[in-house]
Amino acid sequence: MVVRSGSGFRFLAAAAVLALAGCGSTVNATPDATATVAVSPSVSVVASPAATPKASKSPQAPSPTPPDPAPPDLIGSWQTMLGTEKVTLDLTEGSYRVHRGPEVVGGRIAVRGEEIDFSHSTACEATGTYRWALEAGALTFTSIQRDPCAGRAKVLDGKTYTTAP
Repeated sequence: MVVRSGSGFRFLAAAAVLALAGCGSTVNATPDATATVAVSPSVSVVASPAATPKASKSPQAPSPTPPDPAPPDLIGSWQTMLGTEKVTLDLTEGSYRVHRGPEVVGGRIAVRGEEIDFSHSTACEATGTYRWALEAGALTFTSIQRDPCAGRAKVLDGKTYTTAP
């Protein structure tokens, strides 16, 4: 019979070895911490760390909320057209991702009231600050000052996005 017990394996094995050894039983221990206790000529108990289930990696704690998170109304996928090209903007509490053709660029966002900062882009480190408005399901961005990242300005400034299907 093999004794198996999750986190209590060592305690259970030690208790069994001590208890049975005190009753006149024979105890054999090996360097790998396997213990065999002969209770009677026909019954033995084997305790081995190899029989102990391995602990699984504990789940990661959720990411902390960013200091200036996007409100729930902004979070999600939005689409607009740039000429004949579809542009998708994905917004989370603290990040953004723009899909334009084969290109995907992302970074961080911080929302304070009606202003939103786009920063730490994978294409441009500078920050662009925009005013956003959401009316009747249409999300519009207007730059407050010239965005130093021309590519980001091209897909945001003056553009109106609708919820992506």
